[in-house]
Amino acid sequence: GARLTNEEQYLVQKLARAGAKTNNVSSFHYIDRGGGYFPNSANSIPLEQIPQSGRLYFLGSEVHLENAVAGFYAFNHHFRNQIPLTVITTEPESKTARKATEVTRVTSYDHFLKAAVHYILSNKLENQVYIHDHCSGFDRYRSEMLGLDFQELVHAAGCTEKQVRDFARGYNEEHQAMLFFSEKHVSSDTCHELRNLAMITGKSGKTAAGLVSLKEKNNAQGLFDMGACAAIAPGGQPMGDQAQREQLEKTWDMKNLPSRVETEQWQLLEEARLKNAFVFSEDPLGCAIDKQAMAGLLQKVEFLVVQDLFMSETAMQADLVLPASYHFETGGSFTNSTRFIQQFPASHPSPLEMDAPEQLIALLSRLGVETKDKTPAGIMLEVASLLRNDRTHHPRPLVVTKGDHGKRKFDHGCDILVKRFEEQWEKAFNKTQTDENL
Repeated sequence: GARLTNEEQYLVQKLARAGAKTNNVSSFHYIDRGGGYFPNSANSIPLEQIPQSGRLYFLGSEVHLENAVAGFYAFNHHFRNQIPLTVITTEPESKTARKATEVTRVTSYDHFLKAAVHYILSNKLENQVYIHDHCSGFDRYRSEMLGLDFQELVHAAGCTEKQVRDFARGYNEEHQAMLFFSEKHVSSDTCHELRNLAMITGKSGKTAAGLVSLKEKNNAQGLFDMGACAAIAPGGQPMGDQAQREQLEKTWDMKNLPSRVETEQWQLLEEARLKNAFVFSEDPLGCAIDKQAMAGLLQKVEFLVVQDLFMSETAMQADLVLPASYHFETGGSFTNSTRFIQQFPASHPSPLEMDAPEQLIALLSRLGVETKDKTPAGIMLEVASLLRNDRTHHPRPLVVTKGDHGKRKFDHGCDILVKRFEEQWEKAFNKTQTDENL
């Protein structure tokens, strides 16, 4: 789950790889949504640079409800310094719109961005110097994009040519333009197109310019950084790399780590190729958009274990349920959208005989994998020992996308805590409005 601490996520993937000898580790938070989310935070601008920006854009984000800290920085800068703020949204009544300088309503973010890129390329407005120094695959990307029909892109975007033109020129011509986007509301391919836009305009990697990726959950970034993904080892390195596996084997004092990587974890569920499943702090059944289909997938699992704070709908179907811990009982760290690690201590003792990290460490021990330092700080030092310092400059590829991949399969970040909060908030808010009307 994306709510777990970095230390818990690291122990989970270690339990899978070193203990169960499988790379089948994933999160329902991102499952079957495409690979476009992985590079997002590597391109994110630190929030403290917001006051230096000259223009702000919000695409697909209800920032008041979903990312309040970033929203505070942005709107404070907008109001204090009269910085233009544009909201681009598919929502007919966006809650962010009332604070914006202008609102552009679209029906497809993907087509809107493709139309903007098409306009920039067809008018030769791209930053050729930046592209030459930092990007790869530009000629193919340019050819593919200009092969599309601009009028059809605008029509599919659900807006006017003027709106596309004003956005493309405004973002391109402002040297310190920042574009915020929410992973909750955009697809994997849209993430690719956002990065393509930032690169061809020469924004990516510059101070107060480019993109800010807003995560749906407090530690969604940790899932990638800690290796809670089939194809990715701790530190974001590929599990298919032999040197990476050898480093893991040396650190974990073991041999013969699994080399096979199945990137389509959802397909494994559908094909009933996963016989046993261990779900940590996620509620795929309770949060599924298609609950009937999800229930059918869980029935294909022969042995299901769930560790969570409450008896979620998924836990009710489990063969074994383990109690999870609150973060203030364990301490640890989270990684925010701009990849800053935020540490916090335990403030209350756990009522459990073994808190959640201790359960993971005990399971590892039963499977023959010992953990030398069991404290959150010690676990994070183990993570740090696996990081590889590669300062070689690698050009960033411009990615050609063919469609708009992946509809989300779960609401509420696949988390029973978020689900309970959002449902109770909505109920209380609607009751207040009803009482006022009466």
